Amino acid sequence: KINRVDLTRVDRKLIGKLGGRNFVEGLRVETIRFLGIAVGGNGSFAPSKHVDEYWHAMVLDTPLYAEIADEVGIFIHHQPTEGPEIAAYNRTVQAYREIFGEPNQNYWELNNAGNCSTSGCLSTGPGCISNVKD
Repeated sequence: KINRVDLTRVDRKLIGKLGGRNFVEGLRVETIRFLGIAVGGNGSFAPSKHVDEYWHAMVLDTPLYAEIADEVGIFIHHQPTEGPEIAAYNRTVQAYREIFGEPNQNYWELNNAGNCSTSGCLSTGPGCISNVKD
């Protein structure tokens, strides 16, 4: 259902920052897959560093993120944590493999969970997990 939401303004914000149109368009697909895993799975799931950057851009565009929640029928919280969530990241990668096959290493690096704090993405520091609420 997220595919019905126009994410081109998120793409435009990230193209210069993250490495070009093709990379960002692929990242959009991977982020949608991650959110699908978060909605359909049990427990917490953690994105890769790249997926987390795209997810941050979505969350910061609050009207767009509200539209996504309406479309999906559920709000997916972006929840900062005290440290990297390696177990949640590994659970995400395992769910990804079961649903989509082997993750693309350009977007899903081995043991590279997204790291963020309440102030935004960092290369080190607290992690991020999804928290789904009805």
